[in-house]
Amino acid sequence: MVVVVAFGQILPKEIIDHPPMQCLNIHPSLLPKYRGAAPINWPIIRGETKTGVTIMLMDEGMDSGDILLQQETDIGAAETYGELHNRLAELGATLLIKTIEQVAAGTAQQKPQDASGVTFAPRLKKETGKINWQNNVSDIVNLIRGLSPSPAAYTLLEGQVLKIFSAEANQNKTSETPGTIGTASTAGLPVAASDGYVILKDVQLAGKKRMLTQDFLRGYHFSPKTILG
Repeated sequence: MVVVVAFGQILPKEIIDHPPMQCLNIHPSLLPKYRGAAPINWPIIRGETKTGVTIMLMDEGMDSGDILLQQETDIGAAETYGELHNRLAELGATLLIKTIEQVAAGTAQQKPQDASGVTFAPRLKKETGKINWQNNVSDIVNLIRGLSPSPAAYTLLEGQVLKIFSAEANQNKTSETPGTIGTASTAGLPVAASDGYVILKDVQLAGKKRMLTQDFLRGYHFSPKTILG
């Protein structure tokens, strides 16, 4: 038996067919949803509330093999990619052991994936993380969560890259131009979006250390009404 995790390539048929007990793949989504390279990031970015782990038989397609076992889990309202990654790793290990036991005992049941439910999780690119402040606050916060801590969502502050690792949504209406920085408070640094404010809590300016917003503001000063992006 061969087990593949986060391999990132499609195995050739001669390898798939070689093991007497086949090749298994641990995929961190509820297939057929989120086939592809970034199945943990995209459910968070797209505002999903549930995900899970699938143990599947490998075939020559991209995450298209028959399903052996699945387990669903909720995505926390503030959970980041890094936090969810760690939870799914533990969940996947436990589910894999159960699957191997079933395969060895001859009791495993395989189920073809429903082609009508296929969605994709494409490879992350640099531009994926660039924040568009014209978007609504929920979409922006989900993007930040889905890319934290790596590769991290980002914007430009006076021409310098500002990575953002943690933020909260505040949907109080605003007439400010999207991207406009508001007045900092103990809650963080508010930035106007299309339907409210994104409260930045954890940031890193290019060439500097990652730090909480209140610590960042002690050493960095900008003009009132500065616009990010």
